[in-house]
Amino acid sequence: MALAMYKPGQGYWTRVMTAVFAGVLVMAAAAWLYQQALLVPLPERAWSASYRVAADFAQGQRVELLGESATGERPVLGTATVERVEASVGSGTVTMASPQMVGSAGRIQVQALRSQSGQVVAVNGGVLGVPVIDRIYVQGGFVLVTVLFGAFLIVYFVAIKKGSVDFLIATDGEMRKVNWSTRKDVLNSTWVVIGASALLGLFLFGFDSVFASFFDLIGVLDI
Repeated sequence: MALAMYKPGQGYWTRVMTAVFAGVLVMAAAAWLYQQALLVPLPERAWSASYRVAADFAQGQRVELLGESATGERPVLGTATVERVEASVGSGTVTMASPQMVGSAGRIQVQALRSQSGQVVAVNGGVLGVPVIDRIYVQGGFVLVTVLFGAFLIVYFVAIKKGSVDFLIATDGEMRKVNWSTRKDVLNSTWVVIGASALLGLFLFGFDSVFASFFDLIGVLDI
């Protein structure tokens, strides 16, 4: 079978640890792409605007999109249909579909809304675009594709591909030839390094103290 595991049981630990570290890299890449997915532009199906006053917007109502004017009279930039209203005491959010703008005006220029009753409500924070799909699904898709593709590559190179598997098996064989230090040897070497570092530190401290006292005596340093 083409996808059968090549030489199972050989080079076990080398293959396992290679897969583990490769998996860590894949997860790091997935986390990075999760953040990068926030930058992916998505087509908008509707617009959303927040306001901080009581308003009389209703679903299915046609509202006017108003711009900013120094004279007090806001220009009409377009119209849209209210798709959903989420209102609370003194504030709310309205989602608008099918916006029809005048000329080259866009949602960035919209500063206020006018309901069918004539009430003008200033937009809080500007008009935001509502993407056709929730961005969390895009982020999840990026992560899923990365993890699945990474897992396939790991399995392929660690378990199936003959060239890479033979290399890992050969590496495992070479690692078995290494004369690993015993726990006692490691502890003894560690104490030797600690002792040598302490003696060197004391030696340098003594030298520094002697020179500091000498230079202070001849008036070069003011200690």
